[in-house]
Amino acid sequence: MRNILTCTCIIIGTIIGAGFASGQEIISFFNRFGTNGIYGIIIACVLFGIISIVTTMLIYKRNINNYESLVNGNKIIVIVMEVFAFVCFCIMVSGITSFIQELTGISYWFCATISGMICFIMLLFKFNGMEKVNMVLVPLIIFGIILLGLQEHDIVKFENYIANSNNIATIENSVEFTDSWFVASVLYASYNTLILLPVLTNFGVYQLKKSQIYMIGMFSSVFLCIMALIIYNTCNVFYPGIMNVQIPILTIAMLQGNGVKFFYCTIIIAAILTTAFSTGYTVLCMRDKKKYSVNAFIICAMAVLFSKLGFANMINTFFPLFRVFRNIANNFYYY
Repeated sequence: MRNILTCTCIIIGTIIGAGFASGQEIISFFNRFGTNGIYGIIIACVLFGIISIVTTMLIYKRNINNYESLVNGNKIIVIVMEVFAFVCFCIMVSGITSFIQELTGISYWFCATISGMICFIMLLFKFNGMEKVNMVLVPLIIFGIILLGLQEHDIVKFENYIANSNNIATIENSVEFTDSWFVASVLYASYNTLILLPVLTNFGVYQLKKSQIYMIGMFSSVFLCIMALIIYNTCNVFYPGIMNVQIPILTIAMLQGNGVKFFYCTIIIAAILTTAFSTGYTVLCMRDKKKYSVNAFIICAMAVLFSKLGFANMINTFFPLFRVFRNIANNFYYY
């Protein structure tokens, strides 16, 4: 049972990034479709489970232990995946940096260096470290989202807060890549599982049975669906006004008082850390494992530099789906 819970937490921790926990992704991919967005969430979460099950089954059947073997040695796919993972890692480092800067008020580069060091230390623990981090932080994230969903929400209080706050800025929230809720749900599941697949190749160490693999897929789908529906329902109360804030769920949490506000700050930073670990580890798994520590230092140093140079915005030109992450990475300091 421990292996089932561990693998479930790793899957959830990989998928739940800053965009999910903040509400940005849910609003962009699902809330804008109204009731159909609920169906989209269900479909996306079912796909998460199916992809996890099928991939893990394939890994055991072919005795796969790395991403290159999973894609039959296709160098182009490996390179694209490596770039995609590195971009995500840079954005997460930028989010951590902005968060630390807001808390301390010290210079950006000092905070960026601290962020890089945090990620470097995490990555040194490799997959075993990812296990421990996700086992601690994922239950915290789940509890925080459920707790916020149980709160009463006052639309008048929200509107007054928006009108009187200097920290609110209108942003381009909606990801106008399709007018179909079904296509949006499939795309959401697809691009989120890009990072998940390399992580799944490490599941061979658990010697899972078929029944356990099915349970992991089912648990992952159910928990992701519950959390996504809670965020959807919470944001829907304030929709479409909630689209004009940088971090929707955090803004809603702030209306509940400082206790909920600071607790949800912890939830978001936990979500960023779990995704940073997964994306950074994904990049390193595709490099020379004999130089793991050196490569870990290099990608952390590069992420620190790119976090300030607007790297996420440049990538956003080529990958419109990165807009939700960009808003988190570049605007977290508003809070």
